[in-house]
Amino acid sequence: MALHGRDTLLKFGAPISLRTVMAEAAAEGLDERTSLRRVARLLRAEFRRERELAVGPNLSHRQTLLNEVIGSAEVQREIAQEAERKSIRPDRAELSARRIAYGIASDYSYPFIRALDIALTRLWNRIYDGVEVHRFEDVIAAGSGAELIYVPCHRSHIDYLLLSYVIYHRGLQPPHIAAGDNLNLPLIGPILRRGGAFFLRRSFKDDPLYAAVFAQYLHVIASRGFPIEYFVEGGRSRTGRMLSPKSGMLAMSLDSYLRGIKRPLVFVPVYVGYEQLLEGESYAAELAGKPKEKESVAAMLGTLKKLRRCMSASASRSTSNAFSIAHGPIGGRGGYRRTMGERTPRGTRR
Repeated sequence: MALHGRDTLLKFGAPISLRTVMAEAAAEGLDERTSLRRVARLLRAEFRRERELAVGPNLSHRQTLLNEVIGSAEVQREIAQEAERKSIRPDRAELSARRIAYGIASDYSYPFIRALDIALTRLWNRIYDGVEVHRFEDVIAAGSGAELIYVPCHRSHIDYLLLSYVIYHRGLQPPHIAAGDNLNLPLIGPILRRGGAFFLRRSFKDDPLYAAVFAQYLHVIASRGFPIEYFVEGGRSRTGRMLSPKSGMLAMSLDSYLRGIKRPLVFVPVYVGYEQLLEGESYAAELAGKPKEKESVAAMLGTLKKLRRCMSASASRSTSNAFSIAHGPIGGRGGYRRTMGERTPRGTRR
């Protein structure tokens, strides 16, 4: 408490009745010593679940994770086929696969997440009057022992920063976030990677080696229990209307689950809305016929200058409110048909 101050989070788990556990053990004919060991085992399992929900599973070195991806049977099979297709040596094909994996993988860093939290707290306090969050308790209830996949709508580059911030401040691990490789820019890319971003091409249907490496990377981080976030729209909506969904990431998630992920898969749809968008002016220009400005370091610096102007303004003149609303989680083992078939719309306020 003295070391971490306001960063200390106290969380109460579900109560375990000692009387009930001991009665069940006695009914099974267990002696008192064995019964007490069972109680200790139950408590350790509960502590482990709560810790994993808050800070995630043990974070392997990036190189170890990539070795697991490249060494998988699925990727090795595709490497052999790539060598045959291009008439090259298998070691050359494997080198290509490793380059692909390095281009995809995040470089998640807990110290960086903490530093980012400090910076974002200052930013939100300057540019927003507040952030309203609804129904997050449903996410916490569904998250214990499950593989969480956040599927928000996409309106702004602020979306993934805001959602990770909200998740972190409610005691859950921020997710690994799928990002287009157009954001993998010098200086910007490494920063995003350390915040949990992993990169993918817009399309890789004509590159089976890339597809195999990416699918295996997604499978490895999901099977290890890391939460994941991706935008099913594929890109930011300029009009406020939902874009047509792209099913590629969803299909890969379900395929990964069918390959044997032990934890139930839970999708968390999230609506993120703003009273005023940071990119509002550029969206209006694009809708008026101006070509979309390609992401670049210069464009990012322009956005940072705009944020700096917002932050230099008085806090009493904050830009707007932001809203993050998690709809009911969908999934759980055996629960897809029930939740998808019976869910009814609810109001955004309790």
